[in-house]
Amino acid sequence: MSERDIHNLWEAVDALRHGQGELLVAVGRIEARLAERCAERAKRLDSLNADIAEAQKRLEAVERGQSRLAAASSVLASLGVLAGQWLFRLWGRS
Repeated sequence: MSERDIHNLWEAVDALRHGQGELLVAVGRIEARLAERCAERAKRLDSLNADIAEAQKRLEAVERGQSRLAAASSVLASLGVLAGQWLFRLWGRS
């Protein structure tokens, strides 16, 4: 191998080292961006999970309210029937 060939090989090695350094920097930037995106997604997921939990609580409250309303309606209907019978008996005697 000539001195020129050896010199060219060392230049190629130096160029490869320089290129490798640039690639490592680029990979580091990509990793940082991915970490940011993952952190943002994690925050959004936490927020969505909190919203879902709140919606479940509101739904349970509505369901409890419907149960109470149904029970109250049943009681009022029964009282209405009893009042109707009582009035019918009262007018029937007059």
